[in-house]
Amino acid sequence: ELEAAWAEYHEISTAKTSYMNAIAAMENEDYLNAIQELFNVTEADTEHYADALTKTDECRSLYVSQQVAIATAYIQNSEYEQAINTVDTAEGQMGTQDELENVRNDAETSWKAAVIQQAENTAENGDYEAALELLSNVPDYLYDGEEITACRSELYAAWKASILQQAN
Repeated sequence: ELEAAWAEYHEISTAKTSYMNAIAAMENEDYLNAIQELFNVTEADTEHYADALTKTDECRSLYVSQQVAIATAYIQNSEYEQAINTVDTAEGQMGTQDELENVRNDAETSWKAAVIQQAENTAENGDYEAALELLSNVPDYLYDGEEITACRSELYAAWKASILQQAN
């Protein structure tokens, strides 16, 4: 009986410690660590269990919002790949979320537009090879849709025409 009482005391003590660690992690905006700690709060801790469930949902929401803000800042700094990596990491932790998917779409759209603009500017200076190289160096997933493929076709045709004109 003493052993059972000791085990129950230990479970409650561990749960309370986890709850306190979770609160500290939340205050430091370390939402993933907070979630991990909250999962360790068991029903044996009758004082904190219900609140731990609520705080777990709160932390999930706060983590997603935090990652959306980080990814959005990357987009604003033209760091599109970092934005997409941030979304991928967050979705790896929380699963697919509409907010994160919207940021991914914004990053991809912005990245496509930036690459196309850079390629067009490079081609305007007569360097079609470099312009085509820019379009070739983007990740395959940016080829979804037709923007980059269409730009590449147009630049290739212009390059070909330029070569033919130089030959004449």
